[in-house]
Amino acid sequence: MSLDTIISNILKAIPARRGRLFEQYYTSTGKDGKARKIGPYFVLTRSVNGKTMSERIKREDAPQVREELARGKTLAVLIEKLWEVAEDPAKSGRKKNSSVKLKALRPHSSQNP
Repeated sequence: MSLDTIISNILKAIPARRGRLFEQYYTSTGKDGKARKIGPYFVLTRSVNGKTMSERIKREDAPQVREELARGKTLAVLIEKLWEVAEDPAKSGRKKNSSVKLKALRPHSSQNP
């Protein structure tokens, strides 16, 4: 896959999310003594620096979050392919030409120049 194609596909995969979306239920006992499931509640979890981060997701937002998670998996594959394209020339000691022109990124500053 060419660098042009990888970058184009990366742009198509955004917005994206990492993690997993869990559907949870709360069990409550009614006055009649019967157990009832209440929910579902949606929880998005992912690992950040070795710690599990969780975020509640509104029921109506769950379908959109699922789509973003699917794009996140696609994005992870594309980023791995980007690394392959970047490392191949480095391993062989040569620079590979590409038609993609990338602008140098400037560090974010709270002050405008």
